[in-house]
Amino acid sequence: MPKRKSFVSKNQSSKLSKLDEAGKENHDVKAQAINSKFLLMCPSDFFKFYQFCCSISSDAPLDALFHDTGLRLVGPFEVLADKNSCSGYDCLTDYYRYFHDPPEFVTVLTEDGEHPFHIGYFRDDYTEVPKFLASSSPQESGKLVIVGGDIFAAIFEYLEQKKKKKSDIYQKLMTFVKENRLTLVKKNSVKRKPTCKTLNEVGIEIKLHGDIGYRPVNATNSTLGTELLKQIIPTPPNNYTCQQS
Repeated sequence: MPKRKSFVSKNQSSKLSKLDEAGKENHDVKAQAINSKFLLMCPSDFFKFYQFCCSISSDAPLDALFHDTGLRLVGPFEVLADKNSCSGYDCLTDYYRYFHDPPEFVTVLTEDGEHPFHIGYFRDDYTEVPKFLASSSPQESGKLVIVGGDIFAAIFEYLEQKKKKKSDIYQKLMTFVKENRLTLVKKNSVKRKPTCKTLNEVGIEIKLHGDIGYRPVNATNSTLGTELLKQIIPTPPNNYTCQQS
């Protein structure tokens, strides 16, 4: 499915900075850059997970998971790896947003190939820290599936689904979690009470004051999807514009 390409080149990926003790003082600067570009309030597990990736692949942390899982760290992680990589962009809210992804979803892990797959943070309000991560297989449907309340739980869920509990990356991740005494929030522990349903099946929580601001739509997802498609009018070919190179 269509998505924006990475702004970090292949040559750059092997030279990205490591998040070590000396680099922790730049957390606030990078977090502000991510918040400004992606409208994402970075949770603590975001930084801790990047630290894990650096511990197993200091030269190319964005590719730390690739050999074992096919997953790459993208989007906000690229800013964390190199804060200057997005200096020419004012807004990256549609960066790595696949066709069905809603604005509330920010992709942080991708798996390309014949069957694209991605994982991202989901926040109902961009001024708040995300409460969970979800995954999607865009070629199959626009459905979002909750995979964990933090990124470590999400990766464990992914590895278990892929039957990789005996893999090297699974064992390293488990060791890191134990050594750092991290508490994981598994998908079944994610407390969510959507105010309304959505076509992606995750729903959305809306802060209401006296029940003002939301009314349910009396239509099924199938009916609503059909009606929305009817409202989409294709642009005539002669109205397309092409930029000459």
